[in-house]
Amino acid sequence: GIHGVQDMCSLLVRNGKPFLIEAGHWARPNVLDRIIGHLPAARAALMMKQGRVGLLGNPFPGMGDFYVSAERLESTIGACVTPLTQNVLEENLSAITPEDIEKEIAHDLQLFKQIDLDQSAHRRSVWLGLALRRWMKNEDLSAFTFNFQDMEKRLGYPTVPFLEASKAMARGVGYAGEGDVLTAMLVAAMACMHPDVSFTEMFCPDWENNSIFLSHMGELNWALSDVKASIRTMADYTYSATDVPAFLTGRFKPGNIALINLTPAGESGYRMIIIPASILPIDGEDRMEASIHGWFKPSLPIADFLTSYSNYGGTHHLALVYDPSLETLKNFATLMGWETIVIE
Repeated sequence: GIHGVQDMCSLLVRNGKPFLIEAGHWARPNVLDRIIGHLPAARAALMMKQGRVGLLGNPFPGMGDFYVSAERLESTIGACVTPLTQNVLEENLSAITPEDIEKEIAHDLQLFKQIDLDQSAHRRSVWLGLALRRWMKNEDLSAFTFNFQDMEKRLGYPTVPFLEASKAMARGVGYAGEGDVLTAMLVAAMACMHPDVSFTEMFCPDWENNSIFLSHMGELNWALSDVKASIRTMADYTYSATDVPAFLTGRFKPGNIALINLTPAGESGYRMIIIPASILPIDGEDRMEASIHGWFKPSLPIADFLTSYSNYGGTHHLALVYDPSLETLKNFATLMGWETIVIE
């Protein structure tokens, strides 16, 4: 009905309510397909607006680029933050049985290649991971994030949950490092549209080969590794007063990707930056196999890309998505009411 649709859409626009619309006769073969094509973006927007993100510790001091308070996140987007208290942490740790730990360890040893793995580090990482998994289930969390500086033994943390972060992303749980609740929820929303998603960061430009190195301290979606992920001990961990953790390492598989950044803009707005790119294959010996790593190539020369990215205010935390639909990503941003920038 023309008048009803025009009435509705006019009021939606006047009241600042974002929406998607398709017009056509229902019996034409592509109309319903176009409508159905919007559902992943709508589902991701619902996740972002109604999701719950767990916070371990406090957001990393001084990392003001991605920081939004719990109050701003809830008032401007809708997602709410659930802090993990020491009492709740200890309650969940005490609920994990030795049998639970042994079963998870056996599963890990089937999935991952062991390299220099200390069994005690593996056991405490699994113990903490299962406790966090239980907490996330009980709290119906869509995502979580932690600041490794706050993972101290005196606060109840037997180690740092790098291992569980990598496992959680492979299960479709959102995650970001350093207490970044905004990007953790973004990764959760991306997983609704594109399951092959991971948290990552840009590190070093390779000027000669026009590519940029991706990595992070100890977290990746292990299902996206080009080779069988390895489980290791982070023996040189000294960043907080707790015992050393186990973690996974791997290399992002080659393929078409988009890097997605969500940056706060102004008092209450946000800008979503989309970077179409490709992950490069590795020729010859991989001399960085003990780390999380990969190299991406944007469609622009990297000097132009990096300049453009910073001009738009892009933060240093990103969601990496394989085989993305740019239309679906843009529709998601439209439903969220965000400005969208595609750097290509």
